Amino acid sequence: MLKLERKSRSWFALGACVLAVNAISLFVSRNAVNVTIDFSTGGAVMFLAVIAGLLAFVGYFGAGIFSLVFTVGNMAAVIYLLAVSLSGLSQGWEDVTSVAGFLVLTGIGAAAGIVIQIIMLLIRSIRRDEQRDEK
Repeated sequence: MLKLERKSRSWFALGACVLAVNAISLFVSRNAVNVTIDFSTGGAVMFLAVIAGLLAFVGYFGAGIFSLVFTVGNMAAVIYLLAVSLSGLSQGWEDVTSVAGFLVLTGIGAAAGIVIQIIMLLIRSIRRDEQRDEK
């Protein structure tokens, strides 16, 4: 099991896994909707995958709650991306709707992660102040 403490090497593994899952799923979805993968498409796919991997990695620096919430949101986005791309339900719009949904769900995961991380920091700060006042 991964031990996800601050400055743990497990964050490297999480970031690498998120990067790999994103890159593979984005390439698979582009192939499923018959989008030609040229240099610009491949570069965009890798850019998105690297950004997702780096955001999952920030737990190494102490934002563990953000990283975990972001990763959950990102995995939901990957599932949505593949579901739309492989199902063919959008009839010709799969390429646009799958990536748009992926970006929106990933953004929601990042925003939720930021909010939850800030709330947890405030709670810890209040508890620390209360303990200091008791002494």
